[in-house]
Amino acid sequence: MTYCLEHPTKKLLLMPVEPFEPNPSCYVCSETPLLLDVNTKVTKLKEVIDKI
Repeated sequence: MTYCLEHPTKKLLLMPVEPFEPNPSCYVCSETPLLLDVNTKVTKLKEVIDKI
């Protein structure tokens, strides 16, 4: 796995790292599906981003 540094040090932008174990309570790592229902005819992307 490679990590991109936000503030490069020693002129290194990319740094190899060992991946973390998945966190079951994390919504990205967890296996629990997420259903998002959005009416795309009336909802703007900005509204979705602001509310989530």
